[in-house]
Amino acid sequence: MEETKRVSRPWVAVAFLSLAVLITAIDDGVLNLALPAISNEFQASTGELQWAVNAYLLSFATLLLTMGALGDRFGRKRMLSVGLTLFALSSLAAALSVSMGMLIACRALMGVGASIVLPQTLSMISATFINPN
Repeated sequence: MEETKRVSRPWVAVAFLSLAVLITAIDDGVLNLALPAISNEFQASTGELQWAVNAYLLSFATLLLTMGALGDRFGRKRMLSVGLTLFALSSLAAALSVSMGMLIACRALMGVGASIVLPQTLSMISATFINPN
């Protein structure tokens, strides 16, 4: 089990962790705004557009508890770094997608990255404000 360390500036840690959560949460809003452009660019069907939205949510919700347990096992900080890196790389790949299939696959990977990030941030926030008494 990972030893809990006292953070000298807890509000700086909370600001960083909040930014990590905001980045993963804002993604769906951005995609919903881009759906008409995506539909025109790729000549996507309604089903493909639904998969573009739901691939993220499906992989995120499916892996959330598992990734929280893996964070406890392998370290929250390490898992947070892995999750943010995976999220950023798959987001870049999604932006450079050349087909709906590629976009859907990248969105699913983004969901995996977000499912790694969220439990680590929540766990790290609670560990930051532990009561030493």
